[in-house]
Amino acid sequence: MHRTVAAAILAALIVAGAATSACGLIGGAGTKVVIPADYHTADPTYTLLYSTIGYESAATKRVLIRQNDTTVAASQGFAFAWRLVDAKGSEAAVGRAVYAGTGWGIPVWAADFSKVTKPGAYRLVVDAPSVKLATDAFPIGQFLMFQAAFKSIALGNAAARSAPIEQDNGFLDSNERSGTVSAHSDFLIGLLETFDRRRGALTEAQRTQTRAAIDRAVDYLLLLSNAGSGEFVGQSLARPYVEGGPEATVAGLRGLAHYAALAQDDAPEKADRALRRARLSEQWLNANAPDAYPSSMRAVVSYDIYVALGDDASLDRAAASLRDAVGAYDLRTMDRRSDDTLPHFEALYRMWRDLRQHPEHAFWEEVAGKAAAQYKDMIARNAFQVLPPGITDEEQGTDAAAQWDQVGTVPPPGDGPYGSIGNDWFLARAVDAVYLAQITGDVELEKAATASLAWVGGLNPGVQAERVVGGDVPLRLLAASFVTGLGGRSVAPWSSWEWRRTKPFATIVNGFRGGFVYDDTLGAGNTSLGHDGIWLYATAVYEDYLNPTKQAPQLGADTAPAADGVRLTIGAPSESGGVLNLAVTASAPGNAVVGAKVSVAWYGAALPDVPPDDVLRVTQCVTGDAGSCLVTLAADALPVRRPIMAAVTNVEDLRHPFDGANAPAPVAFP
Repeated sequence: MHRTVAAAILAALIVAGAATSACGLIGGAGTKVVIPADYHTADPTYTLLYSTIGYESAATKRVLIRQNDTTVAASQGFAFAWRLVDAKGSEAAVGRAVYAGTGWGIPVWAADFSKVTKPGAYRLVVDAPSVKLATDAFPIGQFLMFQAAFKSIALGNAAARSAPIEQDNGFLDSNERSGTVSAHSDFLIGLLETFDRRRGALTEAQRTQTRAAIDRAVDYLLLLSNAGSGEFVGQSLARPYVEGGPEATVAGLRGLAHYAALAQDDAPEKADRALRRARLSEQWLNANAPDAYPSSMRAVVSYDIYVALGDDASLDRAAASLRDAVGAYDLRTMDRRSDDTLPHFEALYRMWRDLRQHPEHAFWEEVAGKAAAQYKDMIARNAFQVLPPGITDEEQGTDAAAQWDQVGTVPPPGDGPYGSIGNDWFLARAVDAVYLAQITGDVELEKAATASLAWVGGLNPGVQAERVVGGDVPLRLLAASFVTGLGGRSVAPWSSWEWRRTKPFATIVNGFRGGFVYDDTLGAGNTSLGHDGIWLYATAVYEDYLNPTKQAPQLGADTAPAADGVRLTIGAPSESGGVLNLAVTASAPGNAVVGAKVSVAWYGAALPDVPPDDVLRVTQCVTGDAGSCLVTLAADALPVRRPIMAAVTNVEDLRHPFDGANAPAPVAFP
């Protein structure tokens, strides 16, 4: 056994039986607690994992203590003493963190303070002679995600990502200039679901902004669907990275059908247009790519069309598709892909809720109960209380059932070309857990819904410290939110940006790669409009479930963001020996920023027959002792006409925030 682990185990055993502490941290309710400055969120042996963006008052609330060295057997018989401290320094709760088992081979202890419901800011402290840890402050409250994130993830996102007319409007849906159908559809659904539930909590200006974002998304989907056939292209031909395939039509169909169902009162003419186009798209899929149109999606789309039309034929199709989708549903053996954004039980819940006299109502409750049992099985077997992603791929040697069965011991390899363990999976399962809880009346499923959202908020295995903004100590693993841009403890997204953010906004990154690696790559850190849409959907459904008799509080009016963070200056552009040179200097505030990664996008007007994805390059440099570095590009690297333009798109520095609004204007190389 490693000495650090042995010492910590001994210390925890001592603390578990102690009534007092040298630091005076243990006491009765209301005891004043002073948390020493040297208490951090991690040490070489243990890391505190917590939701850095907070906890709903009515939800399960846990802080996990993970053992960093997973090669050493955990001593399951000891417990850590913990205490919850409010913003005034008063002890709000005290208890023992008991061994919760393992998740993917990671030993975990859990401190549960679910009984604390009073809104406010809190810190959780773990104290022993060799274990001196404390979280940063986190909030507890009602409608917390809506209040903290809606303006930034919905409205700020829409404003900052709005694409120019030269790229057919729509949104810039990732760090790149892409504009995929799937991302626009997911964002549209998130906006629709949230607006349907929260319009009364928005100011008139915010309602106008939300409707404008909805219009931009649905107009882009209508543009990308063929008015004669209903087939969708992957994204605007004016964008780079254009992809095809029937999957785009499936994604676009879902977005248009949901708009047709929910926008009948607000925009009846456009809703009818979307409905006509959706029905064309469905006809195209049935005739040309039926295998790409699974029964789970058919059920959702058919029920949306039924809501919009009220016809028996659509309802019959929805019921038949739903039976096919859920009749043999088995999470253990099915592929559980990281990019799965469709809640599996959306159609089931909506039809169960709306059609109480339907002849298959009892069947719907039966299958919901079977699925709920699998959720509860995983809550009991996985210390993180989330459902594991997993796929069967003979070529890669992976098996979905094995990844389900071995969730306590074997880290997931991820899926897709980047080995992704994507946040979309967890967000969509939060929706499913809520819907199953509502159908079955089983409150135990709230734990899975909470854990799935808290996974994105920081209750995951931990993020490599070199990718955490606001990390307190240079240790290997820290808790961090995958929602970046809200402030506080969060991850740094992929540093390569092809476009400059002109307004502040928050967004959600892809997630981990295989083995829970989070690094500066597209596979882990790329952002997506689609992630943000499923986040909006999931948090709205979740908060309504936890607060069934309450209305969300009014959001305050927008305020101007603080003018703080990294500032850049650039020197005069120069060209020498066939190389373009741009000198940049970073400061914050007034002091040189050393070790920051500066990204510059180079672009120009394309030469004839050059595709859009070849007319831009992103290169980077790292600032030295004076806060300066030189970004370069070979003058003949771009097949464009002069002038060549250069624009700073990102400065990545874990100590200081940066927003594109602070970037200097683009410069020209004539």
